[in-house]
Amino acid sequence: MYKSSPSPPSRQENDKMTLSPKQWGWMAPPPGAEQLGKGAYAGVTVQDIINSSLDAYIAAGYNYTPEIARERAGSAWRDGWANPGVMGAAWEGTFTIP
Repeated sequence: MYKSSPSPPSRQENDKMTLSPKQWGWMAPPPGAEQLGKGAYAGVTVQDIINSSLDAYIAAGYNYTPEIARERAGSAWRDGWANPGVMGAAWEGTFTIP
């Protein structure tokens, strides 16, 4: 039996339309996104948050702990596979969004 697609979510004031083969509808920016690039978050981009979170997930799934962060940073410096200081906010685990 054919199932119809669900209706798109209702639009909010700050939503942007998004269309892709896997998703469609309205996308609202996450809470706090308006602070990026300002004050303590100057220079931090949405891409930094995505890269940081994705790398943390690849390293440890949803269990990226401070202990794993210390071990991974030490390994990166010791073995030369990355430089966390140069990567800044994009370094794995700086942000971890599910």
